Amino acid sequence: MKKTHTLLFMSSLKFRDIELNLVQLIKKKKNLSSIFVVNTEQEKDFYLKKFSKYIDKIIVLPNEFDFLNKNNFGENIQQEALKLEKKYKMTINRIFLEDRTIGRGFHSTGGINHPETKLSKVTHKEILYLAVNRINFWEQTFKKYNVKLTLNLAPSVAILAKSMKIKTFNLNIAKFEKRLLWSQSPSTEPDRLVKEFKKNKNIKCKEVEIKDPHYNHAILRRDLIKMFSYKDAIILSIRSFLQSIKGNIKGHRKGKNIVIFSELSYIWRRRREYYYLKKIINTNLSNIRKKKIKYIYFPLVTEPETSLHGIAYDFFFQLAAIQMISRDLPANFKLVVKEHLPAIGRRPKDFYKQIIELKNVLIADPLEYGISYINHSSAVALVTGTAGWEASAIGVPVISFSKYNTYNFLDHVYYVNNPDETASIINKIIEKQYPNKKSIRDGALMYYSYRAISVESKNRIPFTSWERAKNSLTDKKLLNKLYKDMRI
Repeated sequence: MKKTHTLLFMSSLKFRDIELNLVQLIKKKKNLSSIFVVNTEQEKDFYLKKFSKYIDKIIVLPNEFDFLNKNNFGENIQQEALKLEKKYKMTINRIFLEDRTIGRGFHSTGGINHPETKLSKVTHKEILYLAVNRINFWEQTFKKYNVKLTLNLAPSVAILAKSMKIKTFNLNIAKFEKRLLWSQSPSTEPDRLVKEFKKNKNIKCKEVEIKDPHYNHAILRRDLIKMFSYKDAIILSIRSFLQSIKGNIKGHRKGKNIVIFSELSYIWRRRREYYYLKKIINTNLSNIRKKKIKYIYFPLVTEPETSLHGIAYDFFFQLAAIQMISRDLPANFKLVVKEHLPAIGRRPKDFYKQIIELKNVLIADPLEYGISYINHSSAVALVTGTAGWEASAIGVPVISFSKYNTYNFLDHVYYVNNPDETASIINKIIEKQYPNKKSIRDGALMYYSYRAISVESKNRIPFTSWERAKNSLTDKKLLNKLYKDMRI
């Protein structure tokens, strides 16, 4: 009897309103069974109660507390981890870089004050033990169910799947307009852009103008700002405390993992640091225009979260990047740094104080839109982020500190391959007087090519929670377009 091929998928918060309907469509088109992998028993119960007809089987990830309670990893765990590192040709730390429990890369830098969990307190040996068991779980699952296609896996799991020759697809919110886009790589997104750009090199494109912030940011912005109010801080504190008590009483994995003091501290630290940041702001758009300040714009990104920006496996410390630009700025230039609202409250202690110690660096109002700073800047410098996409599209030069930024292939994007290159890069940017005819044309062609490999979703309202979901009807045209664009 022929073994059934399987589509395995995980949930992505951004697409929970359409992902199950999309899975159904793919199953039907490709004659696949489906397996949904969730984090907790509570999630499994929720989906079985409301969406059982959509899913053939639901698997819950192993409870990591159960692994640690067994305490049977012994002295051979390092050797087991080394065997897996050799197999995948990368270290455990790199595979799980963005993982909140096993990978501490982004937490230990810009996200050090992200709320801690009980699992975040484990030792190095325990981390290796969890990693080995996590890899074994996924390898066994992929083989047992003859998985041929996956959707919306975490980057660490996608790495494992790709090494096993399994097709991996992740749905992403596109960097421009209201569009969606598929990626098959956990590190490079979108992975079809360069090929599309070369294919369209002789096409005439209209100059790109971007005046408004990304729609997803604009929609979430109101909720983020509300969280800084005293009233909302009180409400969030009470809600977090009650959820923690409830989770502990019922023995929920998530509830047991929460460190309630850390959660409550984060809520109030976020509010406190927001008002501190507002206090130390020393520039705004009006002031910059009035004084005709020449500047390079540096938008901070949130760590350890990844949303619209990719993962920089090669460069972590944004403060180091800021110092490198500051060091090599000419005397008549400033560096304007603007915080990303979701990152407030997560930064290391004295992070902002270190920035304002650099006297040629200005702190911008975090409530102002980044796109306005981009449009008036001499260049944009960043590790990752949507700002790099927007700047490169309108012809503004970009100083890129990560090789994983897909737009690095453009001539007006300068990848910092060596820490001492920032001086020569800044000099080139000033000499070439951007935006110029070529950068505007190349940016427009990149923008056109990006649109060509993405799918319009203008009627879709971004998902934030089931309670607030407003997409009452499934957009069948959108689902069919997404399926067609997968090219499977």
